[in-house]
Amino acid sequence: MDEEGDVDAALKGTVPEGDIVLYQRAVDPATGGVRKIPYLMKEKTLMTGEVLKDARVSIDTQFNEPMSPWNLTRLGLNSSSRSRVKM
Repeated sequence: MDEEGDVDAALKGTVPEGDIVLYQRAVDPATGGVRKIPYLMKEKTLMTGEVLKDARVSIDTQFNEPMSPWNLTRLGLNSSSRSRVKM
C-alpha cells in the first residue's frame, strides 16, 4: 500500500509512478448493496508469504487490540536486511 500517495488524486488520473489503484468489493449484509473501496498500492510486491515462517492473530494484552506477530524464514531475514519494508 502506498501510504504517502493521494488516492483521490489517483482516482482523478494522477497515479504516482510505480503505483496502481485496486479496489476492495464490500457487500452490505443488510441490503446486499455492493460498493468498491479504492486503495493506492505499490505495483512491486515487497513481501510474499514465501518469506513468512509463522504468522498468527492474537489480542494484545496491554491495549486489548488485535495484533499479528510474525516470524520470517532465513530467506525473509536476508531480504529484509537488504530492503527495509515499511509496514
